[in-house]
Amino acid sequence: VLPALVAWIGKRIIDAVETAQQSGALADALRVDDVLRAAQSDAFLFLVIEAGAMLGLLFATRASHVARRLLGLRVAERIRERIIGEATELSLERMEEPETHDRIELARRQAATRPGLFMQHSLGTMRGAIVVIASALLLIQISPWAIIVVLLANVPAFVAQVRFARRLHDLAAEQVVRRREFGYIENVLT
Repeated sequence: VLPALVAWIGKRIIDAVETAQQSGALADALRVDDVLRAAQSDAFLFLVIEAGAMLGLLFATRASHVARRLLGLRVAERIRERIIGEATELSLERMEEPETHDRIELARRQAATRPGLFMQHSLGTMRGAIVVIASALLLIQISPWAIIVVLLANVPAFVAQVRFARRLHDLAAEQVVRRREFGYIENVLT
């Protein structure tokens, strides 16, 4: 919500400065200093609120980064525990099958990074949705067409990210077999 709040406060600062300028011209013409002081104090108040919101945004960004990292590490640890638990329940014959070994190896390798990335992307998606909704509420005051343009501008990036994620997963699955063979040859040579 903070990015939209910062944008809204920025608008209020500009409005207050414009009002102060208009009041200044009015005050010069009519000698009404109270109107000018009120408009200037409004601009200053919004400037202070904007500074507080920016500090809040900075703090929230840092705290979010730390929380996502810790959450990703915890999820990865739980997944590794489940992989080990599931692997210990397999029969020896099943463990010797290359496909089983490849699947376990893929899950083990992916457990180190994928859960963290999934958590980061999930939380980022939620954050992005909140920013989009809050920004839409601000943009609707300007023009409903502005909302449509902003939403349509994000479609190509979304499609590209989905394709990239699929290709990355397929590439990792392809490399598991090669890594297993390489690991075996490396162990034999060692």
